[in-house]
Amino acid sequence: PEWLAGQRTEEGVFPDWEYIHNLAGTLASGSDLVILKRRQILASWMLAAYAHYTAAYHSYAHVAIVSAGQREADELARKIGYLAAQDGTPDEVKSGLRLRRYPSGSQIVVLPSTPHAGIGYTVRLAIMDEFASHPYGRDDLRAIGPSVAGGGGQLIVCSTSHPGLGEAGAFYEAWEGAECATSASGKALPSGEPAGSPQRLFLGRHIRPDQGREFLAGELRRYGEDAFHAYYPETPDEAFTARSGLVYGADFSKHANVAAPPATWALCKWRVVGIDPGGGDPSAAVAVGITTDERYHTYGCRQWVGATGAMAIHDYLARLN
Repeated sequence: PEWLAGQRTEEGVFPDWEYIHNLAGTLASGSDLVILKRRQILASWMLAAYAHYTAAYHSYAHVAIVSAGQREADELARKIGYLAAQDGTPDEVKSGLRLRRYPSGSQIVVLPSTPHAGIGYTVRLAIMDEFASHPYGRDDLRAIGPSVAGGGGQLIVCSTSHPGLGEAGAFYEAWEGAECATSASGKALPSGEPAGSPQRLFLGRHIRPDQGREFLAGELRRYGEDAFHAYYPETPDEAFTARSGLVYGADFSKHANVAAPPATWALCKWRVVGIDPGGGDPSAAVAVGITTDERYHTYGCRQWVGATGAMAIHDYLARLN
């Protein structure tokens, strides 16, 4: 595609690989996209190049990129600066590492994930990079959505799956909410025919022609089976399978792992309360509602210390109802 011609990474021009051409065409289609990818496919460089092209060659086409954290935002901004320098964009158009202004009147702002990232901007293109690792993923989407100018802009959500989340978190929800999954070859959508709903694009394990069986065997030894299947999935279902279970440990984040239920307790498909009378200390009750989409949500949790009678538990359930 025209927009990628002449652009190059620090290691040279983009490789002449099928998935690179297909991904470039899909980005240029103008469709909103949710991209589930394996690691190490030059995705960040592709997104940086697309952001630079959009801002440099379109008048007042502002771009916002939200990355997982400050370090990741700085790295993306550095890549955009490198691409701009290769393009001949003069240094004097810079007004800071994370904000780049162009003679076209456009600007690119690169932000870390925060509860308010993207608020206050009106943009032609919004990119969420490594979205599964955004500590405020849902907040980022809520903030950036209204920023995509008049509904005529483009939103791109791109990420490798998080090995500890499985079917949970903002990225999984974005993937499930998109439609029309493409093949692992990343076949391009028709240019100029953006769809009304976000489109899925899966770029799986065998997408890179230069990384075959030996490379993948080394990555399996490096990461172990659980992380390997998330980082190098053969199918989307494999990407979202957390084999170690819902024990997040140091990776737990209330922003990534906890969400408000989509329905009230009264509207749940099933309502279940587990009660442990204890026979001593403590006594406890936990209320779990299963919503119509058959997801589990904790609607209440209570622990009593000291002697507890049945009426105390009865009163708690009555308040819950």
